[in-house]
Amino acid sequence: ANVDVYFAARGQAALSAWLQHWLSSASAAAQSQLAQLRLVRQTRWALRKVSLRISAGERVGVVGIGGLGHMALKFASAWGCEVTAFSSSPSKFDEARGFGAHHVISSRDSAAIRSLAGTLDLLLVAVNVPLDWIALIATLKPRGRLLVIARSRPNPAAPEGPPWPLARKDIDALAANGLTLESCEEVSPSGEPAHWRALYRRAA
Repeated sequence: ANVDVYFAARGQAALSAWLQHWLSSASAAAQSQLAQLRLVRQTRWALRKVSLRISAGERVGVVGIGGLGHMALKFASAWGCEVTAFSSSPSKFDEARGFGAHHVISSRDSAAIRSLAGTLDLLLVAVNVPLDWIALIATLKPRGRLLVIARSRPNPAAPEGPPWPLARKDIDALAANGLTLESCEEVSPSGEPAHWRALYRRAA
């Protein structure tokens, strides 16, 4: 089924059933299809059990136009949100629009990011490059939510290279920027490295 039509007709509640059907119907021989399905599985893992309460008309930002970012763009657009993609790669700008982004901004352009101050209801960060966290957090409206999906670093004393992967102290440190950490889990989706799934809310 066409993803956009499916979700437009049935809304967010249909996500789990649709993904499960897609995963169960894949052919083991279709390697390209399986790669795409793996991204869908990661998206389902990233969003499950997190009460995002996304509504049509809300403004959603997605930082990182990789596999998870691609699917997040498509889902948010299908749910009727106004979607802004942030990418460090200009070559991915058209790709992001093709996946449903209404606006695309360079994640390296702090001035452009700051121009969006106070406009986003939800910001999903799923990327492994240095970011202007202050500018990105400022894009959130009062009571806006920040969802960070990041590979975890079990031993904080032995970083693999700043600023990723993240230790728990790094996750906690983000809350110093006017955020409240509402939930945080360190989990391992099937076949994937351990990741944090941390949900923050900006102060009113």
